[in-house]
Amino acid sequence: MLAEDHELNREVMQQQLKLLGYSFDVADDGASALEMYRKGNYALLLTDIQMPNMDGFELTAAIRREAGNKTRLPIIAITASASEEEGQYCLEQDMDEFLSKPLSLAKLRSTLSRWLMAYH
Repeated sequence: MLAEDHELNREVMQQQLKLLGYSFDVADDGASALEMYRKGNYALLLTDIQMPNMDGFELTAAIRREAGNKTRLPIIAITASASEEEGQYCLEQDMDEFLSKPLSLAKLRSTLSRWLMAYH
């Protein structure tokens, strides 16, 4: 699943995911992504950090609370900041990894491949 509120960023990431051969659902904010998570069966979540209604940190916390004994969903933060501090904060908030925008196709490919193989 992809959760991204910015239309242009969402379109670019959708194209990248299609090029890599992934099927995915798209949410335009964190609240929509949480509803989709509740109804779906997802292998991984790519989430923007700053979104309306529910940000990526709140979304991650809600998913972790609700997961129960389900297999842990890999959550990868997508951030406009490339700072070490923000990356560390993402990990402290129970996200599994973070990627900086703009995403390179090669980095996205290797990250998704690694996490999807690790959990499935």
